Amino acid sequence: MPVDTHILLVQIAAVLLAARLFAEVALRLRAPPIIGEICAGIIALTTLLPPFVMKWYYGRYGDRLQETAHG
Repeated sequence: MPVDTHILLVQIAAVLLAARLFAEVALRLRAPPIIGEICAGIIALTTLLPPFVMKWYYGRYGDRLQETAHG
């Protein structure tokens, strides 16, 4: 079953964005210290991870994206 690469990228981005948003909200609500540390880690991870995910994604599916863009 072929993977629709555009849907895969959107799903990865949505998961990273949701994790970051929940972590930001928890920090703003002054969560207990252990939760605050976990949230800070999630924020750091979601800040550092996307460039590597994009590099992997375009390295693996970049040729398919150009094929679909050109018809």
